[in-house]
Amino acid sequence: FGHCAFLWSRNLEKINIPDGIEVLPDYLFGGLPKIETTLPDSLKIVCTGAIRIRNRENEITGEEEFNAYLPDSVEYLGANIFASSTIEEVTLPKNLQEMRETFADVKSLKKVVFNDCLRVIGFATFSGCVNLEEAILPESVTNIDEMSFFACEKLTKVYLPAGIKYIPKESFAWCTSLNSFEWS
Repeated sequence: FGHCAFLWSRNLEKINIPDGIEVLPDYLFGGLPKIETTLPDSLKIVCTGAIRIRNRENEITGEEEFNAYLPDSVEYLGANIFASSTIEEVTLPKNLQEMRETFADVKSLKKVVFNDCLRVIGFATFSGCVNLEEAILPESVTNIDEMSFFACEKLTKVYLPAGIKYIPKESFAWCTSLNSFEWS
């Protein structure tokens, strides 16, 4: 698949992504109101806007309906994967190592269950998640980027593992409820 391969193909409702596909490129299904697919267990990289997950945990959908799940094989999630989502809790894929702007402005998100493979929480990953209550990062995380938890207004508790050596600018700025911060 190439970048924007199905951009604004509004009548497309279902696509079969064969096993062996490892990358969904930027905006693969951009602008589609509804797309149904099953993601292969070979999938490793989901680029910016390639899919949209809008409702229950790890369900991929267009504007309204459930369609698929993120397989545990996914190692990278790009920006806008959860744009306009109404999810309240998410369990990250078991092999996820890095994400960037993945959950930005998901106002309904309250809880994230992190995995033990995650290494990088990239730029603005949880920025604007105003209902996120805590961030207990696993020992595997070695890097958080700028604005990673910016304006998480209900964030009360943060645990950073020893592997993180630097907290970049605005990482926790405007976290107005933050009252417990532990950095081992």
